[in-house]
Amino acid sequence: MEHHRKCRFNFAWSHGYHPNYRFGRAELSDARHILIEPPNYPGSFRIRNQIWDAALFDVFVNLFDHFASENIIWEEFDFFFMSTYDKKSWKFIRPLLQRASSLGIYKKLRVEMQLLFGPENPPDTTKEFLLEGIDRNENLQAIELISVHTKSSDPLVRGEHPFQMSKGDCIALNRLSEATDSLKELSLNGIGMLQTMGASDGEGEQERIWYHPLCEGLAKNSSLETIKLDFVGCRMTDMSLAQLVMSISNIPTLKSLTLNFPCQAGPLTSAALQDLLLKCHSLTDLVLNGPISVSSSNHEEVETEKESVNGNAGPLQLDASQILHGIQESRSLKSLKLQRIMNADWSLSRIFEAIWSCQTLCQIEVDDNVEIMQDLEALISMERFDRHMRLILPVDQYLQDYESENAVEVLQGFLFKHPEMRLKPPSVLSKRARNKRTTSNNPSGFFSQRFMALMEESMFLSKSLKHICDFNWHGRYLMHTPAVPLGLWPRVMERATTNPSVLYELLKSPALVSWGGGATES
Repeated sequence: MEHHRKCRFNFAWSHGYHPNYRFGRAELSDARHILIEPPNYPGSFRIRNQIWDAALFDVFVNLFDHFASENIIWEEFDFFFMSTYDKKSWKFIRPLLQRASSLGIYKKLRVEMQLLFGPENPPDTTKEFLLEGIDRNENLQAIELISVHTKSSDPLVRGEHPFQMSKGDCIALNRLSEATDSLKELSLNGIGMLQTMGASDGEGEQERIWYHPLCEGLAKNSSLETIKLDFVGCRMTDMSLAQLVMSISNIPTLKSLTLNFPCQAGPLTSAALQDLLLKCHSLTDLVLNGPISVSSSNHEEVETEKESVNGNAGPLQLDASQILHGIQESRSLKSLKLQRIMNADWSLSRIFEAIWSCQTLCQIEVDDNVEIMQDLEALISMERFDRHMRLILPVDQYLQDYESENAVEVLQGFLFKHPEMRLKPPSVLSKRARNKRTTSNNPSGFFSQRFMALMEESMFLSKSLKHICDFNWHGRYLMHTPAVPLGLWPRVMERATTNPSVLYELLKSPALVSWGGGATES
């Protein structure tokens, strides 16, 4: 058995020891010392929603000091807290985070926040400062800030209030972005950086520029590789979103970008995205998510609120022409994911026309949209791509919403005419299974690979559809590609050994027939 490091601390906790340092309600113990055997480092250190007081605060401060003295650097520091915004919790939360940051005892900081308050009392978090000292952590490689929204009567923000970042937090991120070369990932999920309520006075106008320090820091950064920005439910204008996107376009090392847009995103944001795709030659993965639709009963109120926030009448939408032009001219993009923005302007025909010229793009994923079936039917006669493409569609949803027989016929015809297309179910299928994790047969919430395989196979109500899908995945396009190296075929055959029908079809390949290793085709 591998030896574990042993440490002694002056506290105990009621829920016992957890291999990942996941604490329950910690209590100070003056009478005894508890021997702890933590796991091998590195690992994750998690704190979950304590009822904070001075004694508990001292416990964790001493613990952090011990980590620093022993040169223990955790891969991830995961901190979740809820606050009624009565200042009591903040009195302990702020210095605790600052202490951990200044000691440099983690590589990734993950902070998840939930504010509890009534709908008539929206919070003012713009005066709080959580990230002080974060720029002094020389080991920091990733930051993930998550705001767990709570209910509100405001339909523009999906009935929820986001956590508004303070000016000091934006300045801290600015300093970190400029000063470090080790920061690789930045994720802001539901964190508003623009407070527009009451923006008619001078103080409100000053609040509008609080996100500028972050934009300046991102524009000067030279190390970030992954950026995830989720502003759905946040009060940000089209102009502020565009400025953030423009600052990101200056990062020379950016590889993956995920943007979750609110309904305010419009032509300025679209132009900024086009510029980013043209300028950023390192970007390989792009994810664009639109806002979740609001119920029709609140439609009129939402439109009124949009006008006050954006200064324009009517809903703003992303301009498909500008973004698709940027995709068409991109020379590095490999994967494109579009969620909740598919409409007449974002048809598969237009998307395929754009990615035809983007020689590096080999994967595209789109969300639920019944009209896509009509698009696929129209694309059957489209010219084949000169490379294999991975097409991720919610096939099971189409088979349920669309007429099943027609959907099978369209999908089968499309895959038959385009051997370079490899149809794949989206990852959200696994999420449906995870939603059932609290079952008597599966209390742990984990499913076997066999279960997930059967679940994916259940999508295909037609054996012929499943066959052509498997055939395309196992290299059918090679049978239509001239001058395929013979050394490639053994690897193709090895992958197809578990699927006899596919293996039989591959053995009829003209290349193998001429080589003498295949059967004649009837």
